Amino acid sequence: MKKFEAHVVGSRIHQELWVPAEELAEFNRHIIGKIHIEAAYSGENFKEEIDPKTNLPTILKTFL
Repeated sequence: MKKFEAHVVGSRIHQELWVPAEELAEFNRHIIGKIHIEAAYSGENFKEEIDPKTNLPTILKTFL
């Protein structure tokens, strides 16, 4: 992770780790365990349903 840059995107509190596409497969091989979603933020144009218990889009249940 240290070799990739974190960039502020969207709002000043949102950061993304930018991994070049050609290095993504190698990056993913180093992920151990499950990824835990800490928070989700949706804009005013977001059209999906939000689960009131988790504050996450209900469509995520399809992927979890």
